[in-house]
Amino acid sequence: MSLPPFSLLFTHRDGKAGLGNDHLYRYDSLLSRYTVIGAYLVGISSNPYIHGLSVSQISQYSRSQDFRGQSSQVQIPSSSSEDTSRIRRIHTTWVYRSFVPYPGWDDPLDTQHKQQAGPNGAENNHDICYSYSDDGGVTWFNSEGKKIGYMNITRANPEVKAVSNDSEGIVVFEIPPGRGLTNQESQTVDFSGGVHVLNRDDMGMDEGEVWWKHYYRNVDGKLSSSSSSSSSSSSSSFSSSPLYLSFYLFFISSYLLLSLFLFFLTISHPSSSFFNFIS
Repeated sequence: MSLPPFSLLFTHRDGKAGLGNDHLYRYDSLLSRYTVIGAYLVGISSNPYIHGLSVSQISQYSRSQDFRGQSSQVQIPSSSSEDTSRIRRIHTTWVYRSFVPYPGWDDPLDTQHKQQAGPNGAENNHDICYSYSDDGGVTWFNSEGKKIGYMNITRANPEVKAVSNDSEGIVVFEIPPGRGLTNQESQTVDFSGGVHVLNRDDMGMDEGEVWWKHYYRNVDGKLSSSSSSSSSSSSSSFSSSPLYLSFYLFFISSYLLLSLFLFFLTISHPSSSFFNFIS
């Protein structure tokens, strides 16, 4: 993720399915150098799977609104190479996948975790979590504006503390395991600072199908979610939508009108081609 004006954030996951952490690095284009920020999200007998990293801008001279609309004091980035007239707030959302031990799971050469299903597949995913940072990923806050993670060692913070399963206030949408919740889907932040997450689950219907669901926090701090009317496993869900049909009918109508126009043009000007006519 680009972090204006001169930085780039890079994140990756380690470990195995259901058992690992998410690490963060920062690249400074002015210094041509990477800095290790650290494992900012860790899993306790689980693995965080992020939807992504997104950035929004807020003024350093005013108090900001957190994910639920509560007021929280922002912090000015410490990098001297950054423009501090505005704060770049980094947002991340993720789901946790709980780990189920199996014979040989602690063998360094084990490869069973690479299976796409069981015992540590997506059926163990649960909850949509949220955290934000105002200093380039070093300090992290929960949705109520409380500091829950810090990657730098100071006198006040003698040791690094990552955001983990037991961090306070990280769950913003409770979704139990076994609901078909998908990991590593997508997120974005709009120009007004609203946070959007797109994911899927079966909404408790137990029909073997999952539906797309949009999770949203508006600028006033209101949380909401809405689901699609069609299952994501249905190949015809898009082609049967009213929007698709409208575009299809518009295309067909335009094609037919153009064909009729060329036909009558050829009859009325038999000695001239269409290209000569418009030239």
